[in-house]
Amino acid sequence: MRLYAWNTAVSAAFYAPLQALEITLHNRIHNLLTEEYGAQWYDHPAVQFSEKSLEQLETVKSKLKTKPVPILPSDVVADLSFGFWVALFARHYEENLWQRALHKTFSHYHGSIKRKEAQERLRKLKRFCNRIAHHGPIFQMGTKEVGIKGTDARKEGIKNLNIYYREILETIGWMSPDKKAWVEAHSRIEEILAQPQIDPGVRF
Repeated sequence: MRLYAWNTAVSAAFYAPLQALEITLHNRIHNLLTEEYGAQWYDHPAVQFSEKSLEQLETVKSKLKTKPVPILPSDVVADLSFGFWVALFARHYEENLWQRALHKTFSHYHGSIKRKEAQERLRKLKRFCNRIAHHGPIFQMGTKEVGIKGTDARKEGIKNLNIYYREILETIGWMSPDKKAWVEAHSRIEEILAQPQIDPGVRF
């Protein structure tokens, strides 16, 4: 039960950094595509959404149409899932999105980031986000794949969670160094990861 409490506490601590990552990402993409295709870029025929992305978009717009107020682009953007935004970095969008606008998403990246590299990083963090959102255990992240068990798995899990945290911060920093600094100033993740997993004083 102490391990369960620790896992819950560290999962909760990841909520805000992941929230910052998703919001920073979708705001950045929305601004870039607005410059390229207009505020309602999601209705522009040149975007050529994949079937799955188009289905997600239509679901959001249908839901918004039930409200007795005009639909604003900001409403659509806010309701689209993290998965939707990550999917925009797929090879399907190489020419009409990446080359025309989204290559500028990570303007503070050291050098020039490739679409595939951005896609792989975002997919990894989305899977991690989904694991937390579905209340999965994260205290042994990345250990089953390499066959590590027991106490060693917990130690390796803490190391891997530190890596996830650094990668979340790094990815935010590629878009907004100020937002990265804000997350670092308020985050509890390092504090919780430093606590023993069986510490009876853990609070979530």
